[in-house]
Amino acid sequence: FQPFPDVDVNFIMLKEREIAPSIAGFTGIYVPRDVEAMPPFEELAKDGPQRLDESSLPRGAEVVAADWGLLRYDLTISTPQPFSARFRTFYFPGWQAQLDGQPAPIAVTKPYGQISVAVPAGEHRLTVWFGSTPVRTAATALSILSAAALCLVVGSIVLRRRVNP
Repeated sequence: FQPFPDVDVNFIMLKEREIAPSIAGFTGIYVPRDVEAMPPFEELAKDGPQRLDESSLPRGAEVVAADWGLLRYDLTISTPQPFSARFRTFYFPGWQAQLDGQPAPIAVTKPYGQISVAVPAGEHRLTVWFGSTPVRTAATALSILSAAALCLVVGSIVLRRRVNP
């Protein structure tokens, strides 16, 4: 007995789109404020790690090499003309980019709220990754300090009970 044969991400997203007007589903939760419209279902449902929207590449441009991680994209792009490399990734604070080892600004595309980076003509190495923000760094430090303080309190209680049984 298989209660849910053939269930995959595409199936779930399709079903949630059918009921989206009545409840908040996958397509309505955790959407960044810059998203004015959801990307087409076909774009959201694409499998695989490649996040570059190849329709953003100009004629004659090619991705020479690519290393796709979950939160890091490392590309070598050869292009005869400047363009904006658009990624199928929503913009959240923390996304950063480097072009040939130098910081590159990230733009937020309209209406889908996805990230893009300007790439000049020529061959370039483009790295895009999700990093920390000052608030995330402070929250991490506070969490570590809180865990350390909790360990000290629990340790002192255990030590007192062993010394004074």
